[in-house]
Amino acid sequence: MKGKKTGGRQRGTLNKATLEGRRYAQAILGRTKYRASLEKRADEGTLPPGVEVHLMNTAWGRPKEMVEVAGPHGGPVTIVNEILPPLSSSGAGAR
Repeated sequence: MKGKKTGGRQRGTLNKATLEGRRYAQAILGRTKYRASLEKRADEGTLPPGVEVHLMNTAWGRPKEMVEVAGPHGGPVTIVNEILPPLSSSGAGAR
């Protein structure tokens, strides 16, 4: 039957490589010696910024990213639909 899924993984099921990577990372992070080293580096302020951000996102959730768009002086945004003429066929520098 065309269009109907009849086999394979169920939706949302992780593939083998993802599961293996996750298990490997969990094994490393589960080691007492590694956690002690991580805490020591955090206390010394020598953790890479990306690691610190990841730890914060994991602990308290990733902050919402919002972009506020406004026109001049906080007013509405003016949208202009403009049809541009086709580029000439003589090359990139023809503008």
